[in-house]
Amino acid sequence: MTSAWIALDDVGLVLESSSMHLPSYFPSALRSEISAVLLGLNALFRDSSISIHTDCSQLISLWTRFVDAPFSPKLLREPNHLL
Repeated sequence: MTSAWIALDDVGLVLESSSMHLPSYFPSALRSEISAVLLGLNALFRDSSISIHTDCSQLISLWTRFVDAPFSPKLLREPNHLL
């Protein structure tokens, strides 16, 4: 199982890309999508912006539930099942 991302400029030229082989003990599309997003976020420069395009409905629902939502102390009691 692999995970990959590419960074494009405004014209569509490739600025940077990365791919990684993931252990396939428990392969899942969600795990691959999350690792690609995390690798892409890790490569961002300070004060830059990002657009994430995915068709993984689980990732979209997790993103809207935890990232787009305002912080709530109840999130600290949530079990970590993201990865």
